[in-house]
Amino acid sequence: MEESRQDDNAIDQEEENIGNISHTGAINELSALLTYLCKHLVDDESAINIDHEEESSGITFYLNVAEDDLGKVIGKRGKTATAIRALLSAAATKKGVRALLSIED
Repeated sequence: MEESRQDDNAIDQEEENIGNISHTGAINELSALLTYLCKHLVDDESAINIDHEEESSGITFYLNVAEDDLGKVIGKRGKTATAIRALLSAAATKKGVRALLSIED
């Protein structure tokens, strides 16, 4: 019985490690997607800053751009921001994770 528990714990740990590796890859790819999209929207590419926070519900990305470019990222009535969030969500779903975007001012 004790041996069975140890085997189960080892399997659980191995699955957790595999999940973390794939999570890291997903974070890098989703961050690259956000960077790509934003570079084509803003004037000051050097001011793009993307941070992330992993939570139990998924990954939250925090996007910071230059103050003059904020309107370009948000768009009229938030349509550009909604489109970016939709693309991010679709890409995250394909990777098996949930992603949210917070546009910081």
